[in-house]
Amino acid sequence: RTSQERYSEALDLLNQAYAFYSSQNIPRSTAYNLHNRAEAFWRMGRYADAKTLLDQAAAIADKPGNEIKALSASIKLTAAEIVLSEGRFAEANAAAKQLVDSAGTDFKGVLVQGKSVMALAQSYSGSSAGKQLASEALELARQLNDPAQIATAQLALAEALLISRDYEAASSNALEAQGVFARLGQ
Repeated sequence: RTSQERYSEALDLLNQAYAFYSSQNIPRSTAYNLHNRAEAFWRMGRYADAKTLLDQAAAIADKPGNEIKALSASIKLTAAEIVLSEGRFAEANAAAKQLVDSAGTDFKGVLVQGKSVMALAQSYSGSSAGKQLASEALELARQLNDPAQIATAQLALAEALLISRDYEAASSNALEAQGVFARLGQ
């Protein structure tokens, strides 16, 4: 099965869950579901649908008095990733920087991924600072001791190295990340 097929299947299940959460008026679960559906739409290239769902999830996650801070940070990360994938590098960098500045040490996984988005946005914009940011993201991921975070950060570093034409280092990092993803079954 292709990734597209898996995301379509996941969306079917997420849509069923959304109907239940909405009917039962469970805002927290509804917000997480909206975010998960937005992630699936984004991965399928359906940016407009993803953005609509992110806006709905953010309205719940950022509701004064009932904030869901971890989800809010994840929503902002997904929004920055979407902007990056659309090739709007300056905007992606700004969104990721704002996220990194506000995440602090509370959400280290989001911090790693936000730095990776900044690294790629800067690399694609022609800045040599992207490689350094990607290295910092990888070091933070290693501190978390989370293999998936490490591999994802290493893949971002590989991409930054590739953009800067350091093909050997890019290949080495990509192959290491591939090994981790294979062990994780991803």
